[in-house]
Amino acid sequence: MSRKVSTWLKDKSRKRITQSNETPEKIVHLIVSLREDHPSWGPKKLRPILKGTWHRMKQIPSETTIGNILRKKRPSQPKKKRPRVPQSLFPFSNVVAPNDVWCVDFKGHFTVGNGNRCDPLTITDAYSRYLLACEILNKTNAEQTKAVFERVFKEYGLYWRSNQIMDHLLQVRPLAA
Repeated sequence: MSRKVSTWLKDKSRKRITQSNETPEKIVHLIVSLREDHPSWGPKKLRPILKGTWHRMKQIPSETTIGNILRKKRPSQPKKKRPRVPQSLFPFSNVVAPNDVWCVDFKGHFTVGNGNRCDPLTITDAYSRYLLACEILNKTNAEQTKAVFERVFKEYGLYWRSNQIMDHLLQVRPLAA
């Protein structure tokens, strides 16, 4: 009798025996198999497919739950992070005064709300890093670019060199493209 009483008095584990909101094994298996079929897809892309496959389900796991399941099961390795490239300490050219060297850059095109293409062109002074122009162009052709340069040369000087510079840019551009 004393033995029974001693087992009754011992503390028992307080953790739950079952997890009420645990994702069913059937769904976990489906998520893992979908990921194996599409290894580059994450939870955002897998959830709508899961929703379409299991339309009878009352609750579909959230993106966070799907991500946790994928992390736990590890059907694919996480992407390797690229090492950071250290910032250049030296300029491309020897700049000793303002207006000595200008930096020109097309920032890369993107599509705006109405479907038109947008190519931002920036011109900066390399010495002061002053933004001389930031123009939105429809195309990266020579006519539109030349018009921007002529306006900037008139506003900030160097107009007497504009024809020489534009001729140089038009010769260099095909090599860079």
